[in-house]
Amino acid sequence: MACFFKLSFHAVLICIVPLSFTNDEAGQLDLPIRELIISSYQESLQLVDEAPLHSRQRRNEPSSSTHMFTFHRQTDPETLEISRAAEVFQTTLQVLKNKARQRYKRDVTALELLSSEDIALIGKLSKCPATHLTVCPHFSKYHSISGLCNNRQNPLWGAANSPMVRWLPAEYEDGEREPKGWNRGWLHNGFQLPPPREVSTDIIKSSFKSKDEAYSVLLVEWGQYMSHDITFTPQSTGLSRPTVDCLSTCENLHPCFPIETHDGCMPFHRSLPACFVNPELNIEQALQRQQMNSITSFMDASVVYGHSLKMESFLRDLSGLNGKLAVNDLFTDPKGRPYLPFVDTLPSTCRQNQEGERVECFSAGDTRANEAIPLATLHTLWLREHNRIAEALTGINRHWTPETIYQETRKIIGALHQVIYLRDYVPKIIGSASFEHYIGPYGGYDPTTDPSTANVFATAAFRFGHATIPPILMRLNESFQAHEDLPHLRLQDTFFSPWRIVKEVFQASELSSHIPTSQSLRITAVNHT
Repeated sequence: MACFFKLSFHAVLICIVPLSFTNDEAGQLDLPIRELIISSYQESLQLVDEAPLHSRQRRNEPSSSTHMFTFHRQTDPETLEISRAAEVFQTTLQVLKNKARQRYKRDVTALELLSSEDIALIGKLSKCPATHLTVCPHFSKYHSISGLCNNRQNPLWGAANSPMVRWLPAEYEDGEREPKGWNRGWLHNGFQLPPPREVSTDIIKSSFKSKDEAYSVLLVEWGQYMSHDITFTPQSTGLSRPTVDCLSTCENLHPCFPIETHDGCMPFHRSLPACFVNPELNIEQALQRQQMNSITSFMDASVVYGHSLKMESFLRDLSGLNGKLAVNDLFTDPKGRPYLPFVDTLPSTCRQNQEGERVECFSAGDTRANEAIPLATLHTLWLREHNRIAEALTGINRHWTPETIYQETRKIIGALHQVIYLRDYVPKIIGSASFEHYIGPYGGYDPTTDPSTANVFATAAFRFGHATIPPILMRLNESFQAHEDLPHLRLQDTFFSPWRIVKEVFQASELSSHIPTSQSLRITAVNHT
């Protein structure tokens, strides 16, 4: 559905009674607390606004796959605006707690430190909760690009730039934003947590991987492609201080949360925060750090069309008046079929063939399209399919406007994504019996169901697919045998290399040579308890 909205902010009064302070302490807090809040807010502004500046300066020239993965996970201005409000809110709380700790020589939680008026003031200053005051149109024929107003009673459900839902309460070490493992040496249920890398290497080992006799790697790639249609947890790329870079430090310095290894560490960034949508419904969650889904939670082919009006406009061929998507104006395949357009920021950060002309990063509905060759290939196929259907609809319905052609084609492409995902993908992952039991046939629209992506699904459960990716990309000919001219590629050589699609496809004559159809990996999890 088309949707017109404006973004505004308001503070919500929350009633909190500080239970843990003595009368003397409470009296001491009453007088200076407003001044403390304002000064803490000003400090948090400086901390939050300095971080992106230092980060941008260090990311101008990505020099490794890690740098490029970080660079290509940058978010759009609206996402940054909302996450900035949440970051300022959280940072103000941390600055306040640090000042209270220095004054009272003990740890103080936000719940016991602040009154309802105090929290309202912090919310007003930081513009968090950032609430979309959405006025849904009386009638709209098409699903909005941002997912807003899909549910008229709850217009934010499933919309882009909304917090993920939680099935269980968050368990932060400080109760508010420090994840488990942040304070090294802390005990949980009497034990120290093992390093995440140790857990993954012990439970899932390469020696327990075997070729799957039933399914090809295309099943894996489709899962990754569709995960990019329903979830994108944007990562914080800011620096906690000017001299510390999350790509090099092994210390837990917000937002850096590196993963320990036997010879150092792997860089890991915490995700951008989101403002809690209805703080009056759950005060404790409103004060905790929430994670954001910056794209729509719906299977709506946002991976093709984007999740904002600005991105959608960039991807469309508005000059052609034909309802089509924009295509690359420099390269086509040997049969004249189009490729994805290039990004508008040139030169781009993608890898290049040192012996040939430059091929920039592709632009698609999702910024992660260049992460690997098979992913970029699927994006290319859906670009071509949209334009094929749009051309066919133009011939059938010559009275349709370009906008109608575009929207009707978008609706068909979205439906095709849903059909392939639910008919051909999910039953193969969870099994036909489980699919029939837990999902079953479509029972009609239920306005009481919140379709927002669950935190645990996006950040944990759906990550299983990464363990099934083989280390070698096998490129096959039309007979599904090893290609005579194109050698197999190591996985790392497929990252951010769109030049291989543009240049090497001339040797293969078909784009399908870049879609892996060899056997995928079956993973056997071993119980070590």
